[in-house]
Amino acid sequence: MGLDRVIVVTPFHGREHISKIFLENIKDLGLNLVAVCNTGDDNFDLCSEYTEHAIIAHQNITGDKWNKGLLYAKGLEWDYLLVLGSDDLVSINYFEDFLFNQMDKGEKYSGLLDATAMDFNTKKSRYWEGYKNYRLGEPIGCGRLIHRSIVEYFNYELFPKVSRGTIDLHSHNLIKSIYKGGEFINSRLKPYRLGLKSGKDITGELKGCPFIHCLDLEKYYPKHIINMILC
Repeated sequence: MGLDRVIVVTPFHGREHISKIFLENIKDLGLNLVAVCNTGDDNFDLCSEYTEHAIIAHQNITGDKWNKGLLYAKGLEWDYLLVLGSDDLVSINYFEDFLFNQMDKGEKYSGLLDATAMDFNTKKSRYWEGYKNYRLGEPIGCGRLIHRSIVEYFNYELFPKVSRGTIDLHSHNLIKSIYKGGEFINSRLKPYRLGLKSGKDITGELKGCPFIHCLDLEKYYPKHIINMILC
C-alpha cells in the first residue's frame, strides 16, 4: 500500500509564504490533498494551483474547517487520513521508517509522540518531548495516520467546533472511545514532521523547549524545500 491511498485534509488561514512550502512538500510526495480555505483568502488561488480539491469554508473555525474537508473527502478514494496543519512538513522517511509498515499490517491509528519545530523568522529549531502527566502516551495532533473506517464511524466529523486548544485531544479521545489499539513512536530528533512556526503560533510549550543546534534537514527534505525554509 502506497501514498496513493493516503489523503491529507488541511485548513488554511493566511501565512501564504508558509502555505507555499507546505504545498510544495505535498506535491513532492504525491499526496492527495483537500485544502480548506477561508472566504477571501489568497490561499484559495494558491492551493488551486496544487490540487483540484480546494474548497471554501465560510466559517473561520479550525475544527469546522477540518470537518468540512473530511465531508468533502467522503466522495474521494482513500484508505488513510494524514492529519497535517498548513504549517507542517512531512518527510518521506516518516513513511519509509514507520507508516508504510503500519498500513501494511492494517493498523488503524498511528503517529508521533514528540515534535520538532522551527521558528520561521529566526530559523532556530526546538524539540518538544511530548505530553506528560495525564496525557502521557498521547500522540501529537499533526502527523497522525487514521484509517478511514474510524472517520466513517464518526460520520466524517472528527474535530470539535473550536479554533484552538482542545482540537487534538478531542479527536484523540473520540478515536480511543471506539478503538483501543494504536501505535505511536518517538522521532528522537528526526524531523519526520517539521512545524514551521512564527509569532503567536509559537506556543508556551514550544517556547520552553531546548534549541536544537544541528537539525540535519538534508537527510529528510529535498534541497528546494530547505532553500524555501531558510531563505
